[in-house]
Amino acid sequence: MTEEQLDVLCFGEALVDFFPTKPGARALQEVADFRRHLGGAPANVAVGVARLGLRTGLITRVGDDAFGDFIREELKNEGVYGATVGSSMRRTPVTFVSWHDSGERDFLFYRERSADTDLDAAFVEGHRHTIAKAGVVHLCSNTLSVDPVASATRRLVTLAQKAEVPISVDLNLRLHLWSSLSDARENIRWLIEQAALVKASEEEAMTLTDREDCAEAAQALVEMGPTLALVTRGAEGAVWYQRGGAHGSVPSPAVDVIDTTGAGDGFTSALLAGLFYRSSRGDGALLDIDAASLDPILRQACEAGAAVCSHIGATSGMPRQDTLFPIEV
Repeated sequence: MTEEQLDVLCFGEALVDFFPTKPGARALQEVADFRRHLGGAPANVAVGVARLGLRTGLITRVGDDAFGDFIREELKNEGVYGATVGSSMRRTPVTFVSWHDSGERDFLFYRERSADTDLDAAFVEGHRHTIAKAGVVHLCSNTLSVDPVASATRRLVTLAQKAEVPISVDLNLRLHLWSSLSDARENIRWLIEQAALVKASEEEAMTLTDREDCAEAAQALVEMGPTLALVTRGAEGAVWYQRGGAHGSVPSPAVDVIDTTGAGDGFTSALLAGLFYRSSRGDGALLDIDAASLDPILRQACEAGAAVCSHIGATSGMPRQDTLFPIEV
């Protein structure tokens, strides 16, 4: 394997999402025709960041099956580094999705003992040099919910920290994957303590911190250890809080919502890309940023999240560099 120096290295699940071929609010049992899409939050971010011009990889495992082949091909077509995508004897995970009138979704998961949970510490160890050379490592908290991928997650964090690679975490809280809320909180708080950057939805942040206000929840997340916390609020935009006390909010543009799947991943992709472009110009470390410089990056992140909502599928509406970054960030 040829080691690659990547700007953003994502870790976690890649799966196949099946969406209705036509938009419209219907219960899943009423949908006759589906179309497959690449899915999984880390895979979505890998695609989103690659479309914004950065060198991107994804540490994951997919099944040695037709859907695994589909995922590999989709990642290749999007320019995502493929050497960190392994194979498993377990099946590639699948999710069926439909919508309510608001664009929110109904899910039916086929993910028990799936290929993504077959990631282990030895597989991560095999990519230690790629991890050590990454600009940032990005992952979600749900990989801590079951072994062996939980052990792989902890090894990834250890290797990144040893190499002084900043860690970005999307809470992506999926309570059905955990044995209990207390178990989720204990493990997720550990991960937040290791992170430099944390992003959460409003519901996730308030569930984890027991705060009833998203701005207070963002502050509580930073108090666990990160340099920067962001809480997304859907159509209301996002709030942020930095270590040291700086804080603020940004609006989200209005769009006709078709499907909210992947909106948070679009936000995260644009956020990481904006921070990386600014840092690569010599304007300080990735998170060494003041409020005035952070504001335009977060506004573009909200634009990216909104763009995703106007398409079916998590990556269909992910913007590209020439549309999202027409001005220097």
